[in-house]
Amino acid sequence: MFKFTLLAALLVGASAFVVPGGMGPRTRSVKVNEDFGLFGFEKEWKDSSAVLSEAELEKLLNKDGLRYRMNRTEKESEGLADIGPTLKLGPLELKPPKVESIWEALGFTATGTNEASLKAKEEWKKGLKNNTYKFARFSKEEKDEWRQKYGYDRAYGEQ
Repeated sequence: MFKFTLLAALLVGASAFVVPGGMGPRTRSVKVNEDFGLFGFEKEWKDSSAVLSEAELEKLLNKDGLRYRMNRTEKESEGLADIGPTLKLGPLELKPPKVESIWEALGFTATGTNEASLKAKEEWKKGLKNNTYKFARFSKEEKDEWRQKYGYDRAYGEQ
């Protein structure tokens, strides 16, 4: 009788570790593609290798007057003073941000919108209405080729 009771207790305890319904946890696979020129996407990237590096992308956008990650461009931050001291740790130098207030540095009053981005947005809207968006990344033939090859459009909102 003792063996039977012990066996029943072990089985009841073991059932606590089994997922109800007899199915294990479902997993979803996520596919992430990083393109470093190894897989033949040169046609899509062309000379836009700056998108592979955040520092290069920020420089590229700042050249056109656009902000990156709500940071001011070099021109916009020229007249502003540092909000703290520069820290030196050996060869590493940590500089404080050039912002108007501590609240902007913390992100509360920071914005990615400036005159250049508003101008670009208006130009984009006009081009969409007239179907003459001059900065379209892909021609109609390229979009059709992509749709034929992969079975779907490139991405929502891409021109």
